[in-house]
Amino acid sequence: MEYSNTRSFSGGDKNFVANLTGASTFLVNHGLNKFSSCTIVDANDDIVEAEVEYKSNTQVEITFSQSVTNFRAFFN
Repeated sequence: MEYSNTRSFSGGDKNFVANLTGASTFLVNHGLNKFSSCTIVDANDDIVEAEVEYKSNTQVEITFSQSVTNFRAFFN
């Protein structure tokens, strides 16, 4: 799993993007220090559903019914 950098925009809010590939379950450490929203898209940028469990305000577990390739999870 690859992560992009946490970014702060003009409003001061942070976001984080995690690249999800090669598994059906991912433990993502986003470091945003909040229970952020999570939107997941597939390789075609279509929004997909997954089970998202908040482990803490910096960590989320994402589970799919099967292994995924080139998906991304956006946190903000």
